[in-house]
Amino acid sequence: MLYGAECWLVKNSHIQKLKVAEMRMLRWMCEHTGKDRVRNEIIREKVGVALVEDKMREVRLHWFGHVMRRGSDAPVRRCPQRIARRENYGAFLMDDLPLVKSLVKKLANNLDVPVSCKIRVFPNLQDTLKYAKMLEDAGCSLLAVHGRTRDEKDGKKFRAKWETIKAVRDVVRIPVLANGDIRHMDDVQSCLEKTGADGVLSAESLLENPALFAGYRTAEWGLSTAGIKGDDKLDQAELLIDYLKLCERYPAPWRMIRSHVHKMLGEWLRIQPSVREDFNQQSKLTFEFPYDMVNRLRELGVSVPLYVKGTREEALSTNGDAA
Repeated sequence: MLYGAECWLVKNSHIQKLKVAEMRMLRWMCEHTGKDRVRNEIIREKVGVALVEDKMREVRLHWFGHVMRRGSDAPVRRCPQRIARRENYGAFLMDDLPLVKSLVKKLANNLDVPVSCKIRVFPNLQDTLKYAKMLEDAGCSLLAVHGRTRDEKDGKKFRAKWETIKAVRDVVRIPVLANGDIRHMDDVQSCLEKTGADGVLSAESLLENPALFAGYRTAEWGLSTAGIKGDDKLDQAELLIDYLKLCERYPAPWRMIRSHVHKMLGEWLRIQPSVREDFNQQSKLTFEFPYDMVNRLRELGVSVPLYVKGTREEALSTNGDAA
């Protein structure tokens, strides 16, 4: 919401934490404790408060209209990680399409919310098209397609097959979201034009630059492009500060926070490896350390701005075509 993204994952664990916190508050309001053996449903009925899931659904619908949270209604078949192979889920369910079909059909017939699916493609185009049609026929209402096979894990080595996503879009009647090679807003526009998709997804690029959908890009995609200029008002350190403030309000595991710090400040820490080593050596982190680390990097003169696309006149001037 801060930087242009329109939908994100809310995990079931987040909802469970909200449920616990809310029930503590409701019991306090009703002057009950856990020892009173009064069921949560009775307290909720007494106060007249809806379930957390229902309230979150209303908020999401208010924000985004038809966009729903991807929760238990969205089978995830894209994950090519080793644990997915071992536990037989994610993209490795592609080896058992009858099972996939039965899962989607079961959900579609028993849920009162739309079922969405996210897939990777097969090496053979026709296999991918049959896969997409099978999901649609089973009851899938929205299909996200990552244009790489499950073996193509390195996004920098393997380009996403946008032409395959377009072929899927042409054979199904349900909305299709394109995933793969979305590094900045020019990619968003190109992907939508070339695939005909109804929307796009981004993963790795957003971890490095959460402001991608607000029009910002990293130096890798800014310095060599005409009409692109540095923005002195926003950089990844500012994005990290925003993220840390959110984590203080909505607690997250430190292992996740560490990972996001490395993603957002990767280039900054490469310039100052001693700061990176100090960060890695912290066995027990508090919020004070990453805040101080940002200040330390700035004091050391590290400045890696994000870039924004300028006006047409600026682009012409950069190319030397302006009068």
